[in-house]
Amino acid sequence: MNFINFEKEIKTNFHLELTPTTRKKFLIYKDFLQQENKKINLTNLIAEDLIWQKYFFYGVVCYRNVNFYKINSILDLGSGSGNPGIILKLLFPHLSVTIVEASRKKIHFMQLLAKKLNLSKIKFINRRIEQIKPSANFSFDLCTARAVARLEILLELLIPYCKVSGLIVIPKSINYKKEVSDLNHQLNILKSKLVKIERIIDNKNIFNTLFIKKIASTPILYPRKYSLIKKGFWNND
Repeated sequence: MNFINFEKEIKTNFHLELTPTTRKKFLIYKDFLQQENKKINLTNLIAEDLIWQKYFFYGVVCYRNVNFYKINSILDLGSGSGNPGIILKLLFPHLSVTIVEASRKKIHFMQLLAKKLNLSKIKFINRRIEQIKPSANFSFDLCTARAVARLEILLELLIPYCKVSGLIVIPKSINYKKEVSDLNHQLNILKSKLVKIERIIDNKNIFNTLFIKKIASTPILYPRKYSLIKKGFWNND
């Protein structure tokens, strides 16, 4: 995939026409990613066609049915090099984006990138998310994370920081069914429900995305310390 193909896919999937400014910013992002990837490991997608297809397009295609015009704030956990948080910010500039990333080097990369792209309303936090107390000032319309942990762990790390009636969107691999089968108890305790699982197939690539809605305030116990979260949710009983 080249940039022209990427732009066509964005138009088809998101019904978006990229502005000249946004086109320029994507090109800057791509160049800077390639440049800095020689210094630190940001992505294993080195070839330009793979960056446009698997990094940029596949990084956000699973969000294509989210109505971002009804969303003001998003939390991206474990973004690494800005995927999907900064990509979504370029597509929907009105969004207020908060990115939590434990790697100091990756945070530094994203800070430099945001400056190059002249982005506003974007915040980078170099901490583990469970160390941040959920509050009215740290509560989001949409929370998401891409493949940073088991689903059971991601739910406890994301749901407490989502607003009531907000969305938790989690892309998962083809083996997601095994992880989903025992979630009802955890979702009930965390005051959320699984709304749908969306499957997208593109050139034999399969994307499964879980859409979870928060229906009430999360008990103040959550999220727990990560050492407890890793042991499994059932240890609460």
